[in-house]
Amino acid sequence: MRKYLCLVVALVLTAVLLFIIGFDRNGASSPEIIRGDVALVDKNTLIIKEDKTQMEYVLNAPPDKLKEVKAGYRVEVKADNERVSSLTVLGMSQSEAELYEKWNRVINTNLFFKKETKPVISS
Repeated sequence: MRKYLCLVVALVLTAVLLFIIGFDRNGASSPEIIRGDVALVDKNTLIIKEDKTQMEYVLNAPPDKLKEVKAGYRVEVKADNERVSSLTVLGMSQSEAELYEKWNRVINTNLFFKKETKPVISS
């Protein structure tokens, strides 16, 4: 009776182990979508700083996909195992925008042209 119990426990543990290994493989191969700013573009490498978590991802990509991407651009990348499968340029990053596009505060210019008067001391 004890032999059968050990055999059943061993079979159950083996099945659980195989299920976990198979599940992990499927999870690693599913594509991941990353949105963020491009930190660096090399001939075969793309480094992206993700918007939500601010994590940096180093991805491999063919040079034909990287020819229109520059540092500072916002992109959406679908990646499989650190390889780029699709790349979409979303536009220019806010940090690379023109000055008039970034400023949202009006500066009071009257402070620059204010005449200062000095007190007159009479003796």
